[in-house]
Amino acid sequence: MMDDSKTDKFSFKKIYNSFFKKTEKLKKEAESSIRDVYLNYPVPDEKQEDIARCYCTNRISTSQYTLFSFVPVNVYRQFKRAANMYFLIMTIVQIIPYFAIGSPILALLPLLSVLVITGFKDGLEDWRRHVNDRSINDRTVNVVKNLTNVNLSHEYQKQKQQRGYFRRLLRKKSKEIGVPNTWLTEEFNTITGVPKEERINWSDVRVGDVIKLYASDPVPADILVLSSSSEDGSCFADSKDLDGETNLKPKMALEPTSKCTSINELENVRLHVQSDSPTENMLVFNSKITVYENGEENIYSTGIKNMLLRGMVIKNTDWVIGLVIYTGKQTKVIMNAGPPPFKRSRLERMMNKQVIANFGLLAVVCITFSVTGGLMYHIYDRKRGDLLFVDGSTPSLIYSIRLFVSTLVLLQNVIPISLYVSIEFIKLMHAYFIFNDLKMYYEAKGIRCIPRNWSISDDMGQVSYVFSDKTGTLTRNIMDFRMCSINGLVYGKQLPGDELDVVKGRAAQEQVDSRNIDEDFTGDQESTAFGTKYSRKTMECETEDGSQDDIIIRRRNAVTEYLSAMKKVFDPKYVDLGDQDIGETGAYTFVDPEIFKHMKPEVAENINKANYAPWTSEQEQKESIDLFLTHLAVCHTVLVEKNKQPGSSDYEESTKSKKNNGTPSISLLKSLRRGTDITSSTKRSADQDKQPPNKVFSRHESQASTMFDAQSGGSPRPLKYSAESPDESSLVSAAQNLGYAFLGRTRNTLTLDVLGKQVQYQILNTIEFNSTRKRMSVVVKRPAPYNDIAIFTKGADSIILNLLRELDVSETKEINKREATFRQIDEFANAGLRTLVLGYRVIDENEYKKWASDYLKATSCLSEDRDKILERVCADIERDLELVGSTGIEDKLQENVPDCIASLRSAGIKIWVLTGDKMETAINIGFASNLLTKDMELWTLDGKKSKKETLDQFWLISKMARESAKNDLDFTLKSQPKRSYLSLLGFGEPSLGEDIYSMTPGNNDQKADLDAINARRISLRRYEQSLLGRISYRLKRAKKYVMTMSKLKRTKPTSMGEDEIIQESINMVRSDVNKRPMQEFSTEAGRRFSRAFEYIDMKKESSGLTSALVIDGVALATLLETPDVAKELCDLAPLFKSVICCRSSPLQKSQVVNLVRSGMNTVTLAIGDGANDVSMIQAADIGVAISGEEGLQAANASDYTIGRFHFLQNLLLVHGLFNYLRISESILSFFYKNAVWAIAPVWFAFFCRFSGNMFYEYMYIQLYNLVFTVFPVLVLGCIDKPFNYRTAMIYTATYKAGIKNSYFSNRRFLFYMLDGFYQSAVCFFIFYAFVAPNATVQSASGRVWSIFDFSSGIVGALVICASLTLGINAWSWSWIMWGSIAFSIGSFFLFNFIITFVPGSNLYQSFKTQFWTMTFWFAMSLSVVLALTPRFVYKYYQRNVKPTDIDVVREIKILHRPWYGEVQLENK
Repeated sequence: MMDDSKTDKFSFKKIYNSFFKKTEKLKKEAESSIRDVYLNYPVPDEKQEDIARCYCTNRISTSQYTLFSFVPVNVYRQFKRAANMYFLIMTIVQIIPYFAIGSPILALLPLLSVLVITGFKDGLEDWRRHVNDRSINDRTVNVVKNLTNVNLSHEYQKQKQQRGYFRRLLRKKSKEIGVPNTWLTEEFNTITGVPKEERINWSDVRVGDVIKLYASDPVPADILVLSSSSEDGSCFADSKDLDGETNLKPKMALEPTSKCTSINELENVRLHVQSDSPTENMLVFNSKITVYENGEENIYSTGIKNMLLRGMVIKNTDWVIGLVIYTGKQTKVIMNAGPPPFKRSRLERMMNKQVIANFGLLAVVCITFSVTGGLMYHIYDRKRGDLLFVDGSTPSLIYSIRLFVSTLVLLQNVIPISLYVSIEFIKLMHAYFIFNDLKMYYEAKGIRCIPRNWSISDDMGQVSYVFSDKTGTLTRNIMDFRMCSINGLVYGKQLPGDELDVVKGRAAQEQVDSRNIDEDFTGDQESTAFGTKYSRKTMECETEDGSQDDIIIRRRNAVTEYLSAMKKVFDPKYVDLGDQDIGETGAYTFVDPEIFKHMKPEVAENINKANYAPWTSEQEQKESIDLFLTHLAVCHTVLVEKNKQPGSSDYEESTKSKKNNGTPSISLLKSLRRGTDITSSTKRSADQDKQPPNKVFSRHESQASTMFDAQSGGSPRPLKYSAESPDESSLVSAAQNLGYAFLGRTRNTLTLDVLGKQVQYQILNTIEFNSTRKRMSVVVKRPAPYNDIAIFTKGADSIILNLLRELDVSETKEINKREATFRQIDEFANAGLRTLVLGYRVIDENEYKKWASDYLKATSCLSEDRDKILERVCADIERDLELVGSTGIEDKLQENVPDCIASLRSAGIKIWVLTGDKMETAINIGFASNLLTKDMELWTLDGKKSKKETLDQFWLISKMARESAKNDLDFTLKSQPKRSYLSLLGFGEPSLGEDIYSMTPGNNDQKADLDAINARRISLRRYEQSLLGRISYRLKRAKKYVMTMSKLKRTKPTSMGEDEIIQESINMVRSDVNKRPMQEFSTEAGRRFSRAFEYIDMKKESSGLTSALVIDGVALATLLETPDVAKELCDLAPLFKSVICCRSSPLQKSQVVNLVRSGMNTVTLAIGDGANDVSMIQAADIGVAISGEEGLQAANASDYTIGRFHFLQNLLLVHGLFNYLRISESILSFFYKNAVWAIAPVWFAFFCRFSGNMFYEYMYIQLYNLVFTVFPVLVLGCIDKPFNYRTAMIYTATYKAGIKNSYFSNRRFLFYMLDGFYQSAVCFFIFYAFVAPNATVQSASGRVWSIFDFSSGIVGALVICASLTLGINAWSWSWIMWGSIAFSIGSFFLFNFIITFVPGSNLYQSFKTQFWTMTFWFAMSLSVVLALTPRFVYKYYQRNVKPTDIDVVREIKILHRPWYGEVQLENK
């Protein structure tokens, strides 16, 4: 009993250790410990105490405060503002009776008001985060109940035995990183029967729980896959929300548990999982699984392929059963996010410094007063105190200290306490305007722009760098089949208004440039209510200019011609014809009737035989098209989507109805009708409350044939496909739309509908795609009339072109065909299309049997070099292919993305894309979105080699970029064009006489310039030359072309040396061999496509070579881990017009943002839509999330939430610019008007022996900032703008003022303060000049002016000056601005009229004294005129002699000058 009592005895030491020491120790132990998880196997006794020590709850939080931490943390953050600390000191001083100038309550009230109002705003913002967190934590998932979670059994028993309040308190604190108390309740640990599914909240999911997920269910934690509906234990997951990749990730169940087909069988599974401690690396999971079966222990190794991570979504799988390994903040996606940051705007940080500067000024004035007044007191006043009404008994030192403090109180308004309250109100109004901006309302999803952080609205007007995710942010994850090359002929035609994104982007860029470059304001552009039309120069090859009616007519004609040609070839029973009038919906992304004419020339009309290339004929082209479309329909792993997915369709239907309020969105219907992957086009809502259906689907049901039965009695209908990647779905849908419909597959049979006739192919083998092989192949047995074995292969051009059979030099036609195809592939890539090359080969039966045996052995191999063996075996059959053709797929950008990017770049904003996609895909999107163009020097850094070579490549890029920019600046002569980096190298001599100068005899100056140019050429060593061929995108593609064509044109199989390849590649790029337009014998689609890209913007920038950088995650990691290299990367950033980081992890995204943000001291913005973007969003100064597609993680972590990427243009160029100008002017005006007010008593001090006497009436001090001058500042800060909304969207160059911080510089701050000093001096000394010579100035009543009458006149002059100065500074004089100024001035006179009737006040009967004398009116009028004259003259000079971009645009708008283009007016 004694021992027990000693143990239970309360000890403060124990509490201290628990709260402050043990927690840190436990955290360190948890980070380094091995994770043990048991299933149906008792935890060994030696591990029972420690096994759950490092567990954490699955509840996540993005909020910054809790109910208990809000007050202390928020107050601490507010006092990080220098002004608040100053206000606190002044409040304490004024509470002391000696220094008090009013009630202590009134002294406390201003500071308390600031703290409360700011705290209320912060609390409201954080409350919304709590609401969003709750919506995620309250999602539901199916957990298998009545299975004992043995990992928590020991803790549960201990919980039941513990007693005592302080013990529970200690336990609760220590378990912050251990077992949450909610896990140990009776509800979660009671066994009531057989295992069953039960729906619980995500926040209640525990480590060691078994959960069951259905199709389209999001994964609530990091789980180990135990079993799935597939016989082989495989499942597929969409990880777009994590890594940005659009292809589905295959996952595999644990081998010994993959045979479990129901949750009841889990009772017999006994295993132990040992894994690494939680890490943020999303590509690594190392664990060892021990399975206990029949008294034996079998050990299996598992990796990331066996894990489903939080944030993934189950796809193409009916159900998955998994074991929870990591929860909550220990899941990989949350670890990559980091804690929510506290953000302050750039202007606020600068304002903090200005407040400190003002405080320094105030300190100097107070010290001067104290020293001067103290000396005067010590030398003269102390001895004559009776005469001067001074207490002569006070020691001189004490008097000086009192004088210092009194002066500090008297002049405290130099730092305005009302500034922060006013700024918070202004920012609140900014948030209100943003929230109610209908131009940023996304109607399809019903989403407004939601400002979640009001404090940084001014930062939006100073953004220099935008960091964007790709998938779901720039793109819609919808793949459209747009172009193809078959037998060297190009097919692909788009409807008017549905041109390629790259064409729209170039047109948008041209038009934006024409608006914002003075010499290009030609008025060629035209704006409509529907947006901007494309310029005639760019779009003449794709569409003809005309009205909307003309476009509709041309669309109707194109659709009619296309459908007419289609129906002559086959009955489109499986084609989604949609709107057959103008093609608004349905399969109309590819509308080239030429392909149908060539498919069946015997039924075609008006066929142009001149379109056939010399190497083909009607029959050959017909056979080639048949082979091409058969290839598309056979070589894939696509499944026909079922009408109703088990376990989730009911939920999905309810979710869709919730999202769309009963009406499906137009964009959703369009994406479905285009035949894209429905699973990648729709997303699940955050709400998961819907219970799953009671039916339990067995594996046999889920593995039924995916065959579409056309004989089932129902009429044929368009098929929907589900694929691992949207690309595959797009290709199969394209074949379907062209008459080769994939109907479905059984285990070994694939069925097609070929032009109305069902055909079956026997699938012998499928070699799947992976990121290393970059290709996939299918070995099939073809039906009659072929009756042979063939391999169909598709993949990246860089891979397939090397697998083609070598040609004899005599095969001229095949050589010409391949050469044409290679050029067309490059054209596709430059157009932003994702290219695939198709090849095939007929295989001898004996060859196949031998290969099949080798392949079976390779797949059964368990050695460490299994992958190498498999690759070698696959290479044996994937060889000597015949070229079938190539495809161009467009990853559709979100609507208006090209226009938005063009506008942002014209505004001076650099755009970096940070994506998890592969480099080729990222480059394609770069071209499509106009981030990359053909005339750019594109540098690539892939990190495939060693770290040393990666660093060497980077330093070479640095050398080339710096030298190119330097030389370009040096060589900018009157008419000299931009020089390519190739002309700076020592590779050959370009025709300088033609390109740069007209070389005439005797022109020694020009020859000297040429010598200077040659002297500045970059000299590269041989090693650097070899590196150049790997980092230059143009040279890499040229090298591929040179190497491939060398195989065709050499009679002997000799190989070219590296130097020779580089030399020929450079020569080819220089001569633009690889950029020639497609041949004259190409199809009409090919000629139109070529003409679309003949126009290249020839307006060269004189500020440096236009270059871009593409870097992958491996190389990026190498660069970031070396400080010197990271600094160099940051220094190079301004030289690149665009930067794309691909294969980037979430952590790397945040590191890049931090690098640029801190290294360049610029305002950064990050925008994304998924959980993988959270860390980037938090790292940037401004985080923007696109809501409505992915989960809520990004939205919860963001500062602003928008519905579409293109709304960023409105957010920055309109609201950002306006808010920056408003906040800048408001802050500077506050400093100015308070300087005017506070400095006047300084002049008075010279006449009162620096005694610190009160100069103003106390009520004036209270009302000056509260009533007299507050409303003009608020009106200016809330609604003032230089021009209207539409004009800001058009003249984007005005945004550069914010990037340069032109309107809130320290220079302008000094100017405003000096103007305040000047105006206060003018008002004081003019009144002093009129009053002082005649101290008996009096009214008709005989009342002589007092000191307060004198100061009252000065106050009136200061109020008028401050109000009118704010009016002069305003951009627009609206009726509200007029009213606020009139109110401010009128309130002063009204107050004087009222207080004159208050007996006992210092201003009793002052109204008659002042306003009935000419002295008052003349002095006030003169002081106002003289005070405002310099400001007015400066404004006139600045706006008319040295105007800014904003002033020029305002003049354009007011004068409507036609040579500047059309000026947009607001709709009335």
